[in-house]
Amino acid sequence: MAVFTNFFGGAFFGGGFFGGGTVQGGGGHPSQGYSGHEVRKRTREEVRKEREALGILPKRVERVIEEVAQRQAEKLELDSQKQFEELSRELKLKNIEWEGQYLESLNQTRERLIDLEIASRLKGRLRDEEEILSLLAMAAAVA
Repeated sequence: MAVFTNFFGGAFFGGGFFGGGTVQGGGGHPSQGYSGHEVRKRTREEVRKEREALGILPKRVERVIEEVAQRQAEKLELDSQKQFEELSRELKLKNIEWEGQYLESLNQTRERLIDLEIASRLKGRLRDEEEILSLLAMAAAVA
């Protein structure tokens, strides 16, 4: 048992507001919320469904999606049927049940990676052009 201390004094901080100043430990008994109603512990399945409803994917699904998106971005895969089939194969290989939001997540991840790849290529091309211009400027200065 933990005991509330009289930190600031008075009924509120002294523990009277919190039910006499003591808190009983878990011991396998259901806990009570602030309203005094029993709070039931959620199952793993309930937590997983709630997280997915909020768009939070399991880590292993995120890793599979990231790997597939990376491969598709490298080859600039545009065929949506091939994109779907590749993701579906990878999920089956990892024994992960298919859900529709995974394809949407794959599309978003792949688009982000393609944008990064295009930006990287453009920066490289710009660097190359700047080097050529500086070499031309040096050659013109020497001549």
